[in-house]
Amino acid sequence: MANETEKKAEQVVQPDVEPEGEPTVRSLLGRLKDSGEQVINDLSQQLLENPTFLAALRRSIEAKQRVGRTISGTMDFVNLPSKNDMTAIMDAIEHLSVRVAKQERTLATIERRLAEMNATLGALSAPRTAEGR
Repeated sequence: MANETEKKAEQVVQPDVEPEGEPTVRSLLGRLKDSGEQVINDLSQQLLENPTFLAALRRSIEAKQRVGRTISGTMDFVNLPSKNDMTAIMDAIEHLSVRVAKQERTLATIERRLAEMNATLGALSAPRTAEGR
């Protein structure tokens, strides 16, 4: 009975092995994942060491930059805003929004103080009106 309990405890501690000693789906997937990562790492390393691949990569990056400049120039020519123009506009709008909110708070404070001053002046002038009659 104690041996059966020990075997069950070992199975809990080692979930990657079935009781018959065969690997589980989890261990197979883990090994497949590890081997896949190794293949991708090896391929990446070989590509980065390949001068032909690096030259092609460099040419594709340069071509992408040329296309970007051409599109930007074309958009300027037809007077359409580019992505950078739209970003600058949105930043300016955000900045103005913050400034307007600050001015609204300042204006509300001034209006409140004016109302307090009018109330104080009204209270001070009310007794004088009664005395003058």
